[in-house]
Amino acid sequence: MSASTICRPTERAAMSGLGKYGRPLPPLAHLLTGRLIARLVGDRHGLQLFDHAIARLGGEGGE
Repeated sequence: MSASTICRPTERAAMSGLGKYGRPLPPLAHLLTGRLIARLVGDRHGLQLFDHAIARLGGEGGE
C-alpha cells in the first residue's frame, strides 16, 4: 500500500468542515485601511496578512 492511498482522519475532518467554520472577512475598505497602516509603520508581516485577506475577497492587492 503506498503512502498516497492512506487517508488520515484529521485530513478528512478538515476537508468536511472547511465550509462550515469559515470566518467572514471584514469589508474591503477596512482591509485596505489596515494594509495602509501596516505599510506606513513598516510591518511586513501585517502587510502580507492584509494582502492575503484582500486576495481572498477577490480584490486587488500587492505592489
